[in-house]
Amino acid sequence: MVRDRWEQGSDFHWENPEGLPVERCPWTNEAGYYGSGRDALRSLLLHGQKVLGWRKLWVPAYFCQDVLAALSSTGIETHVYSDGPGELAWHGQDLVAKTGDALLAVNFFGLRNASPFSEIELNGMAVIEDHTHDPWSDWSWKSKADWCVASLRKTCPLPDGGVLWSPAGHSLPRSPDVTDTRREASLEKLVSMLMKRMFLEGARVDKETFRSFSVSAEQRIASGSVSGMSDWARMMLRSFPFMRWRALRAANYAILSSLVTTPTLTRLEPQSGACPFSFVFLFRCHAERELVRAHLLSHRIYPSILWNLERPLSSSIPKAAVAFSERMLSLHCDYRYGAEDMEVVADVLKRVKYLRIGSVDWQ
Repeated sequence: MVRDRWEQGSDFHWENPEGLPVERCPWTNEAGYYGSGRDALRSLLLHGQKVLGWRKLWVPAYFCQDVLAALSSTGIETHVYSDGPGELAWHGQDLVAKTGDALLAVNFFGLRNASPFSEIELNGMAVIEDHTHDPWSDWSWKSKADWCVASLRKTCPLPDGGVLWSPAGHSLPRSPDVTDTRREASLEKLVSMLMKRMFLEGARVDKETFRSFSVSAEQRIASGSVSGMSDWARMMLRSFPFMRWRALRAANYAILSSLVTTPTLTRLEPQSGACPFSFVFLFRCHAERELVRAHLLSHRIYPSILWNLERPLSSSIPKAAVAFSERMLSLHCDYRYGAEDMEVVADVLKRVKYLRIGSVDWQ
């Protein structure tokens, strides 16, 4: 990366892992490959309703509302149960569920390394695990769930891609063909990734051009009929050093954690052996979060909000979950970066100048 093009965060650029070892995945050859993680979930829910008689899907109170809308579009009833990251974690509340229902369990931000439901009675309902934020965790490798899904685009530099598999050996829905809409969206996303790589290496590429391609592609990848995964994305997936990249993410997280210690934020801690998807922390209030976010953006550091619950789809989503989303911020720490990048991010955070929000100045 050319020094004057340095940035941290945002979408993946094109990556060529030539010379690195190819590693295996927790899923088998019988896995189904889809255009996105939500496609994999939609396909499974349609299969569950038609073949298995599913009536209800229980989803965590803290969950991406765009994905929830996609799941609801299958016609299944969605109900909320109490679970989420950090202070919202599941603590044993009863689930009013029974045979014929399905439960979606989530590894929030890669902070978990085992299922929180392994020791409780689930009354015969099917368990679906979402391993998007760490598809190669111990939990994923040792899963005993009925089905597992992951959006591979979140941890790998892919233009499209999601996977569905069954640790329990259940049948899978037939993998769909790639739709024309998704094929075009994937190609547009791939072009944006290539252009971003060129930009970062100093080529005369306009940033707004590849950003517009990326935004357009994301909109089309998130809409339309259930689609399969493009041939080129599946080919790329077979060449990635997953565990090496996961180790780099863990190392970057550890570096940032050691450097960022302030009285104005709470860092979300992973379980032992877990590999966080990103560096996630909570501020004391929404206004404080927005000030720091603006400061980071001005230094070409692009954090994420996972997820925006400002307009929740369900009235049963607790206020605590909404408040959490208003206070959280997620900083990337994936394989694209090294120790020097993490040190720059930490230094920018430490130089935030508050207008005396609360009683603590962060300097």
